Amino acid sequence: MMNDQSQKIFNQSILIVIFSVITAWVVLLPKFFIIPQEQKVKAILYALPLTFKTPLYVLILLVVLVISWVIAWFYFQNNKTPFAGERYVKVLRGLQLVSPYKFKKLTTEKGYQIRFCGMPVPKDLKYKHFLLTGGTGQGKSVSISDFLDSCVSDARSKTRLIVVDPNGSYTSLFYKKGDVTFNPFDARSVSWSIINEVRNPYDIETYSATLIPKSSDAKHENFNSMARTIIKSTMSKVLEMPDISKSAKAQLFLDTLLNSSDDQLRDFLMGTPAFSLLGNTELVGTLRSIITTYLTPHTHNSIGDFSFRDYLKDGEGNIFITWREDQLTALQPLVSCITDVVCSSLLSDFDNYSDFVFCLDELGSLNRLSYLEAVLTKGRKHRLIALAGIQSLAQLITIYGDKFSITLRGCFSSFGVCAVNAQDTYTPQEYEKSFGAIEVLRRMKSSHKDAKSELVKEKENVVKAEEISSLQPLHFYLKFSGHYPPTLVKMKYRSYDKVAASYQQN
Repeated sequence: MMNDQSQKIFNQSILIVIFSVITAWVVLLPKFFIIPQEQKVKAILYALPLTFKTPLYVLILLVVLVISWVIAWFYFQNNKTPFAGERYVKVLRGLQLVSPYKFKKLTTEKGYQIRFCGMPVPKDLKYKHFLLTGGTGQGKSVSISDFLDSCVSDARSKTRLIVVDPNGSYTSLFYKKGDVTFNPFDARSVSWSIINEVRNPYDIETYSATLIPKSSDAKHENFNSMARTIIKSTMSKVLEMPDISKSAKAQLFLDTLLNSSDDQLRDFLMGTPAFSLLGNTELVGTLRSIITTYLTPHTHNSIGDFSFRDYLKDGEGNIFITWREDQLTALQPLVSCITDVVCSSLLSDFDNYSDFVFCLDELGSLNRLSYLEAVLTKGRKHRLIALAGIQSLAQLITIYGDKFSITLRGCFSSFGVCAVNAQDTYTPQEYEKSFGAIEVLRRMKSSHKDAKSELVKEKENVVKAEEISSLQPLHFYLKFSGHYPPTLVKMKYRSYDKVAASYQQN
């Protein structure tokens, strides 16, 4: 059903056609018939039925009808709006919802463009990142698949994918020979250890924050910080050992932190900053519990020489970090650590001649990523294109806290939202604010019987929370950064040929 403002535009389009045909008929009438001045009206009425018996006259009118219909169609497509509020005379301030047709005209540029929610992305927004929010089964995966496909389809651009991929869906569509898969329970997974990423003494500080992330709770963060001190001291001691292979160092690092007794750990860390933390038995128990929680998943992974840092710098293929949903509990800290390692590695100073597409589907399933904000704000120089998918904005608050979740959202300049769970009232309300408001001029009629209508200014939200909650699957409200107006788009489901298995059992 057409909304009020679009109905107004449709009526205007119909009037364009009617006016054009009538005008053409009136202008051409003297060319085909003699109209006496003294009985002009009578002559015109007499000539009216004869019009349809004059083939050339009819042909010209049909041509005018077709041309005016085409003009009216373009006028309607360019000016209709998904805006569901009452009709208005004009927009005074703000960016009104526009039709997908007009939005595509505004965003289409020369040369190849990637797509977000099916719409071409202007080149100046390509490296400013995208946030996609929506509930299960509403079309997020369809949009992400289309986004990734658009990123790798341009043969002139060498694009590398880094995909955090629940269930391996995108691995099955975009994997190619030479790519890297990480899942300890997948037969194709690389053998890795955090020790492989350390190049300099300051790297120990960096990667300790990927092993035990910061907490949004100040009390918990105090304990996490002390646990990181133990990890840093252990890693430093292990790396200082001569005549021992890197794989042996990696195994010793895990064994010392996970399998040694409290006394053995205390003896090992004697003379380090962590030693003073190991005198209180109760505190030691708390800190080792934290370390065990975050490091135990690393024991599922086979230890080898692979380095994500080196692969990003010197490799050429894609990276897929996967898990099955029944593996998430066992792998969540490890997957989060790997993802954060990638974030920090992308901040390293190395020459890059290809785009990095960093796709984090189900960001809410990961622990807090210490370097996500940094890589989003500073990754532009490494040609980073990031897309994150979440089910609810509340997920970000739970993981990152109230204030930092807002900061993180601000790192994504463009966003799309489809329907969320009906019980989630917070997300639609926040996006209602994000899409902004418009000030319009409306014609209002007074309640008095003989009063004339007057023009009144009114302010109204472009998109209502209720409209977001009630979206049909594959429908997205979309907003690009800057001067581009918002729109409502409908994507079509597209099937892709599977090129690899999503998961291979060990």
